Amino acid sequence: MSNDPLKNQPHKDETEASLWSRLKSDDNKPKKYFEVLSDKYLKASHILYIALAVCFLVTLIFNSKLLTYNNFTYLIKDLNSAASIASENYNSISYVNDELRVVSDFRGGIITASSTDMAIYSASGRKTLYLSENFVSPQIASSKKYAIIYDLGGNNYSVYNSFARVHHGKTQYPISLVTVADNGWFAVVSRDNDHTSVVYLYDDDFNLKNKYSFASKYVFGVSINKRGNRIAILSTEAAASGDRFSTSVMLCKPGETDKISDMELDSGIPYGISFIESGNLQILTSEALHIINETNGKYEKSYKFNSKNISRFDINQFGCAVAFASSDGIINNSVLVFDKNGKLIYDVIETNGILDLKLYDDYIFISQSDTVTKINTRSGSRTQKNIFEKAFDIIVYNDNNILLCCQTKAKYINI
Repeated sequence: MSNDPLKNQPHKDETEASLWSRLKSDDNKPKKYFEVLSDKYLKASHILYIALAVCFLVTLIFNSKLLTYNNFTYLIKDLNSAASIASENYNSISYVNDELRVVSDFRGGIITASSTDMAIYSASGRKTLYLSENFVSPQIASSKKYAIIYDLGGNNYSVYNSFARVHHGKTQYPISLVTVADNGWFAVVSRDNDHTSVVYLYDDDFNLKNKYSFASKYVFGVSINKRGNRIAILSTEAAASGDRFSTSVMLCKPGETDKISDMELDSGIPYGISFIESGNLQILTSEALHIINETNGKYEKSYKFNSKNISRFDINQFGCAVAFASSDGIINNSVLVFDKNGKLIYDVIETNGILDLKLYDDYIFISQSDTVTKINTRSGSRTQKNIFEKAFDIIVYNDNNILLCCQTKAKYINI
C-alpha cells in the first residue's frame, strides 16, 4: 500500500505550508528595512528643522539692525540687476552736459556723476537710480559689488549698489583717493595732522579694518586683490637730494598689522598699481613697469622706459597699456602693451593723438578725434569705426562691445 498517493498527502500539505510561511517572512524583511530607514530620515529632518530655527534666531539677534524692510528691498532689486548682461542692447544713454561729468562701468551698466547729480544705468540702458547731488570735483571707484562716488579734495563719499546708496562716510580731512575691490572691501586715502597720507581700509560691511599712516609719503595708488587677502599701497616722497622722487610700494594682508614687504622702486613719478591675473602685482611709474610677487612681496622683474612722457595708460588685471607722447611737438604716441605676466607683447606708433586707451584681455581700444580702433595685440589686426563726437572715455564690456562716453551721451558700439 506504500504506493497509495493519498498516504503522502498530509506530508505534502505540511511542506507547502512551511514554504509559504518562509516566503511571507522573507517578504517582510524589505518592508521592515524601509520602515526603519524612514524613521531615521524623519528624525533627521526634525533635527534639521530645529537647527534651522536656531540659526534663524541667532541671525535675528546678531543682525537685527541690518534686517530692515529697505535692505530686503534693495537685496531683491540688486539680485535682479546682477542678472543683466552687457549684450542685451546697444543704445545711447543721454545725460545733461557737464564739464565735470565722470563715467565708470558698474555691474554690466554704468555709473555717472556730475556737479549736480549721479545716476546708475543697467546694461539695457534703464536708469536704476538717480539722485540730485552736489560735487565740486566728482570721482568714481567701482567694482563688481560696490561703486563709490567721492569729491576729490572734499570730505564725503557714498557707497552704492545698483539701486540705492547703502552707506555714507565722512573724513575729517580731504580725500585724495578711493579704491574698491570686487569683494566689497574699499580704501579711502586722506591725511591728518601728523601724516601726509593715511589709508583707511574698510570691509564690505563698512567696518574699519586697518589704518596705514605715512609721515612724509604721498599715496598715489591703492589696489586690493580679488580674494581680498592682499592690499598694495603705492607712495612717493621727495628724494634726499635733487629734484627727484623716491617711489615705493608696501604690501600687506588686510586685517593684520605686519607688512609682507615694503620696498623702494625707482625715482620716477608713480602712475598706477594693480594686481594681475598671474598672481603678481604690477606698478607703473614714469621710469618703468615693475612686477612683484603678491604672495611673498619679492621683486620679480621690471621693464625700463626710454621715454618718460606718459600721456595715457590703463593698468588692470589683464596687464598694462602705456602711451607715450612725442617730445618733438608731433602728435604721435608710442604705445606699449604688457600682458598679465609683465611681458611686452605689443609696440606701435599711433598718429593723430590718443584721447583714451583701454586694455581688455588681448585687445587694446583707442579713441581718437573721429575714430575708435580695436587692436589685437597678439596678431596686430585692427578694426576701426568712425565716430561723430569726441569720446573722453572708453568703457569695455568684452572684446566686441564697448561704450564710448561723450560729453552729452554714452553710446554702445559693437566693434
